[in-house]
Amino acid sequence: MRKNNSRTRKTSQQHGDTQDPLPLAVTPAKRSPFSMQILAEALPQGIRIPGLTDYDGTGDPEDHLDKFLAKADLLDMSDAGYCKIFRTTLSGRAMAWFNQLAAHTIESFEQLSQRFLHHFSINKRYPKTVSYLFTTVQ
Repeated sequence: MRKNNSRTRKTSQQHGDTQDPLPLAVTPAKRSPFSMQILAEALPQGIRIPGLTDYDGTGDPEDHLDKFLAKADLLDMSDAGYCKIFRTTLSGRAMAWFNQLAAHTIESFEQLSQRFLHHFSINKRYPKTVSYLFTTVQ
């Protein structure tokens, strides 16, 4: 591997490419909202949460979080595992929100879930009460 990397660098330098390809491979980790501690923890290969639909930013965030926790608790993961797996349940606007979080600002699942709930709280469904009936116009 090392020999191959040095060969690639030599070839790049010969063709006038002065940019080292190695830092480009590391860039996504540098931009990750997860702390270095979360990023450093490896997850077992192939871990998935079956039967959980992705959250696209339009439904009730508490519903999604509750369903996620109910299924993820069965996997007996660490806090870092919860963070990494939760990210895979996001799509659309929710994934765009996650990707714009500042680098290395998420240090726990508690923090991630609170920020998630706060950001998408506009989509929360509230139960209708009796007083709500009085606001109804025919």
